[in-house]
Amino acid sequence: MLIVILSHMPNINLLFTDVNIRIWRDITGIIETNTYIIADSFNNCFLIDSAFYFPDESEFFIKFIEKNKLIPEFIINTHGHFDHISGVDALRDYFGIPLLISERDADMITDSDLNRSAMLSLDIKCRKADITLSGEETVFAGEFDIKIIETPGHTNGSISLLLNGRYLFSGDTLFKESIGRCFSFEDLEEEKKSIRKKLFMLKDNTIVLPGHGETTTIGNEKTKNKFL
Repeated sequence: MLIVILSHMPNINLLFTDVNIRIWRDITGIIETNTYIIADSFNNCFLIDSAFYFPDESEFFIKFIEKNKLIPEFIINTHGHFDHISGVDALRDYFGIPLLISERDADMITDSDLNRSAMLSLDIKCRKADITLSGEETVFAGEFDIKIIETPGHTNGSISLLLNGRYLFSGDTLFKESIGRCFSFEDLEEEKKSIRKKLFMLKDNTIVLPGHGETTTIGNEKTKNKFL
């Protein structure tokens, strides 16, 4: 089977500015995955789901970081699928920063069968995570507090990240008026439970930034998401 993969022009957009937070989105990789940059008022930043696949994407991203005098501290992944990890090692090597991921998805990132890149006849993987997350802990970093919310379904170790109580990075669990693909009926039911019992408990005005597609709010998904 012939697989044709087309590159596209990198484009980093500022989505939100708050009192001490700026959030940019870069749509990158094989299936247009959202990579996020979150910076505080001191230009310290962290990255979510480094999805670069093409060399020009990582080069453009690094130049953006340096041009804006941002200081990356770590990468955190919402889950271990190939389209969310393909650029991780390039950034770890360049900036010398650690990768955090749920302990339940840790094995996926080093195995192309587990992270499903082998399904596309690709061998995408990265080195072992530097830090694995267990349970629903909170990561404190400068002006950020990042609440880890376990949302299994799309993968066993899928997590959503609630930033400063206002911004939810939902990975491939919850999209705008859709939900993440699951690979069994049991996983689908688990994902829906994760959304209803955990994400829908957040305030309606919580801004949702998913792993693919456009932003939304918890309130919008409660009323318009036909999959729930």
